[in-house]
Amino acid sequence: MTRNKYFPTLIFGFGAAVLSNVPGLNTFSCCIIIPAAVYMALYVDQRLNHFGYKVIGSNAFAFGILTGVFAALFTSGIDAFITFITKSNPIVYAVPQMREMVGELNLGPVGEASLELIEQMSVEIKQNGFSAIYSSLILITNLIYFSVFGIIGGFVAMAIVNNRYHKNHQDTDNSEQ
Repeated sequence: MTRNKYFPTLIFGFGAAVLSNVPGLNTFSCCIIIPAAVYMALYVDQRLNHFGYKVIGSNAFAFGILTGVFAALFTSGIDAFITFITKSNPIVYAVPQMREMVGELNLGPVGEASLELIEQMSVEIKQNGFSAIYSSLILITNLIYFSVFGIIGGFVAMAIVNNRYHKNHQDTDNSEQ
C-alpha cells in the first residue's frame, strides 16, 4: 500500500490552482473546485491502492489540508505571476469604487487607512507589477480559505470513496462464498 499523500494532493492542488485563476471559474473555487480536487486526490490514491484500505478521518483531513495548501500556494503564485506580467489586477480597477464606498460608509480614520493601503498596493502593481502587501494578503487568505474548504471536501470525499470501498469489498466477499 503506497502511503505517499503528497503526489495526488500536489497534482490536484495544482489543477485546482489553474482553474481557480480562470476568470469566471474562480468564483467556484470554494464550493466546487477545491472539494473536487480533494475528492480526485483521494480517489486516485484509492485507485493506486486498488481500494485496499478504508479512508479514515485523519486521511480525509490530511488530503484536504494538503490539497488546500498546495492549491493556495500555486494559486497565489500564478496570480502573482499574471499580475507581474500584466502590471494589472482587479484591485487596480476597483480602487475608484472602493474610494466611493469608503466615503459613503463614513468609516473615519480606519476607512481612510484601509483605502490608503489599497491605493499603495494599486500603485505598486501598476509600477512594478508586484506588491508584497497584496501578495502576502492573497497568500494568507488563500491558505485559510482553501484549507478550510479542502478539509470539508476531504470529509465529503471520504464518505463517497468509502462507499466505493464497501462496494468493492462486498463484491469480493460475495465471490469468495
